[in-house]
Amino acid sequence: MNNERCRYDIISTLNTDYFTTDERRTIFERIGYMTDGRKLTPKMVKDKTKDTKERRLIDTADGAYVDYDHFKRDLEELMENYKSRTTYHIMMKSLRQIEAGAKADEITDRVSEGLSELFVTNTGDYLIDPEERAPEAKAEFQERMKNPEVSYGLRFSHERSGGVIGFPSIDQSILGAKPGDLILIGAETGVGKTALGINVARLFSIFQDHIGYYANTEMDKEELEARLLAPVAGATVREIMSGQIEGTGEERLRKEQMIYSAYDRYREGGLTLSRIPHLTVPKIKGLLRQVQMKKKQLDYVVVDYIQRMDSTENHGDAEHLKLKKIAMRLKEMAVELNIPVIVLAQRNFEGFVEGGKAVRNECDAVFYLEPMEESDNEYMEKTISDYNKQRSVNYKIVKNKVRRDDNPYPIYVIFDKKRQFLNEVF
Repeated sequence: MNNERCRYDIISTLNTDYFTTDERRTIFERIGYMTDGRKLTPKMVKDKTKDTKERRLIDTADGAYVDYDHFKRDLEELMENYKSRTTYHIMMKSLRQIEAGAKADEITDRVSEGLSELFVTNTGDYLIDPEERAPEAKAEFQERMKNPEVSYGLRFSHERSGGVIGFPSIDQSILGAKPGDLILIGAETGVGKTALGINVARLFSIFQDHIGYYANTEMDKEELEARLLAPVAGATVREIMSGQIEGTGEERLRKEQMIYSAYDRYREGGLTLSRIPHLTVPKIKGLLRQVQMKKKQLDYVVVDYIQRMDSTENHGDAEHLKLKKIAMRLKEMAVELNIPVIVLAQRNFEGFVEGGKAVRNECDAVFYLEPMEESDNEYMEKTISDYNKQRSVNYKIVKNKVRRDDNPYPIYVIFDKKRQFLNEVF
């Protein structure tokens, strides 16, 4: 409670099984719900309960805090006690099985299974037995033959009345955002990295039904919401933020109703926004656990953006080493949580991302948003037959790295900056 870093370490490491009383479990869950990027004090936690035991436990925990190093030792001791306690229960259960006359092989299997789950978690794919896996893989391939849609992860495009919105060519390149993917989207300052990140979140959670989290490090929530909803409402970002709607009386009334409707879709959708000035991977994991607890599901996270993140390792590292380690931890998080992680990155004026090669190596896909150049015209004329559509293109998405496709050509898009809306032109 006294230290934000400590809280996020606890939330991302422990669960209620580590605690032995209902009061301690309740306090742990309450701290988890209340840890949302704002300052949290013991008094705030106490004010949420009238239970005498809980209030005394909160006072005890408050008085026991010294500093982060002491906390880490206490956390390690708690985890070790949990392992010892669980091991004791496993062994006692095996003794009861012996007394009941169970066979030795059955007992040892149960003990091995229990200890494996205790000391190595999330091991579903640690050991893939080909004898067991091959029939499953064959059946999955047959299912993909019958229904290719099952081979896709979260789609970067969406069909609706009037056509397709989004980026179907990204879906073709990487088969959607799959669980465990780390996908980097880079752009120069002011070119549209946040706009593209918000477009992805809008496609996933407003136009589709996926549960996601947008880890935002710099933009206030009102502007983030305006950028998210402007294309849904058919309004500009400025109109939503200022409340000054343009047009005739009838047009203003129609826009006003569409803006209200867009806020309703936001309320009913699955996207959780944030504003976190000091962002680390453990903090993201702690916040994602809260989203999972509240929504009962989590399908993806967008991180905006990697250069604004802090590393919890070796604070004296050069910037490129820091970013490499952050990218490694984000990839580990994607695999551990079994969700795609879309991370935004800022490119310098030479077009590079700091630590680019090392960061790129950790990613499953890397896309760069860039303004159109004259050299694009010849190829674009071959791929987009409609002259008016050709003239509407002002940006392109460059495939810097894609593991599931060998098409090197860029994806041409229209970027409506007033509405913060990007869409592929095809």
